[in-house]
Amino acid sequence: MKYISLILLIIIVLTGCQAPTTQESDGKITIMATLFPQYDFARIVGGDQVTVTLILPPGVEAHAYEPTPKEVGAIQKADLFLYTGEQMEPWAHRLVSANEQVKAVDLSQAIVPLEQTEDDHEDHDEHEHEGIDPHIWTDPNNAITMVETIRDALAETLPEQADYFEDNAQKYITELKQLDRDFKDLFAEKINHEIFFAGHNAFGYFIQRYDLHFHTPYTGFSPDAEPSPRAITELMEKMTRSESKVIYYEELIEPKVAQVIRDATGADMMLLNGAHNISKEDLNAGVSYLDIMRQNLAALDKGLQ
Repeated sequence: MKYISLILLIIIVLTGCQAPTTQESDGKITIMATLFPQYDFARIVGGDQVTVTLILPPGVEAHAYEPTPKEVGAIQKADLFLYTGEQMEPWAHRLVSANEQVKAVDLSQAIVPLEQTEDDHEDHDEHEHEGIDPHIWTDPNNAITMVETIRDALAETLPEQADYFEDNAQKYITELKQLDRDFKDLFAEKINHEIFFAGHNAFGYFIQRYDLHFHTPYTGFSPDAEPSPRAITELMEKMTRSESKVIYYEELIEPKVAQVIRDATGADMMLLNGAHNISKEDLNAGVSYLDIMRQNLAALDKGLQ
């Protein structure tokens, strides 16, 4: 009898570790993606030849997330595991390093990292969070590189569909290039290039690409960072001197700092979305990376008057 109980226990444990899936694969390439950009790019390039699962639950902040045992099991069984790199998902890097079964693709591998130095913190009195900016996808040109990396990984996994993946990727790259041109045109016609952002640093690559002046009371890239009262006061003083009328805030986090600045300055609040993740409603509605970036385009057009 004790052996039967032991067998049942083993079955329960094994069942609990089975891969979570959104649908049956039906012979398609199964892909696990850590963040929304990879998920979105993979489903567009892969089309009807892939089944893509977003590991990060809708609405959850990305940086501090840790996978469940079921998700680890799903990653091990997937044909491809897409992640952004060691800086963005340390847990993913550890998992890949420790497990040869995982067929991993680091989508930061072909992108020149952007390092943050003390010079980038001239508005603040603390510099302990310097490092590499992991938010590579905020520059549409980096998004193109990520798409190309996904295309190549899919073609290697399913060579007979390489032309299909190439066609899908090229169509999407055309749209990303147009997005880049639209941002360049927008900033070319604006006299004001100052953006006041009451959120964590997530737009380094975007700022570098379009040569913007970006002010935030936060330092570094830690999701647990909190701005000092002095940094918030300095930001408000700069807003007053610049006569800016908009304070931007980030997605999926209660915009308490933006609300304080709004109440003190009378500025309007507008969302500037870093596209780490999206809400459950937006995911179900099929909102895409391009949708989010074009919403940012409209918000910047309105705010940089």
